[in-house]
Amino acid sequence: ARAVDDKNCSDFTTQADAQAHLRDDPSDPDRLDDDGNGIACESNGGAQDRNPVATATVRVIAVPATTVASTGPRENLIALGGAAVVLLLAGSRLRGRKAFGAHFN
Repeated sequence: ARAVDDKNCSDFTTQADAQAHLRDDPSDPDRLDDDGNGIACESNGGAQDRNPVATATVRVIAVPATTVASTGPRENLIALGGAAVVLLLAGSRLRGRKAFGAHFN
């Protein structure tokens, strides 16, 4: 759907008027410069302004996808070390309970 304020070449009395509109917004949201040569509404009559406008261009730069590098064995060892500490603490608590229970039975 076109915007309410969208302009067409038929909205301009002369080519020069259309060119002035294109100069106001070189991104050409109204598509007055169909062939992209910087000149709006080339088929319009009347006063002419054939001085091209440098239309806005969009540069697309391809960025290669990156993968997450392996965190390596060091991080794995840290995780295993943490798990070992938890198991040792749990084991010592169990051993402590058994010892405590043996004295009071």
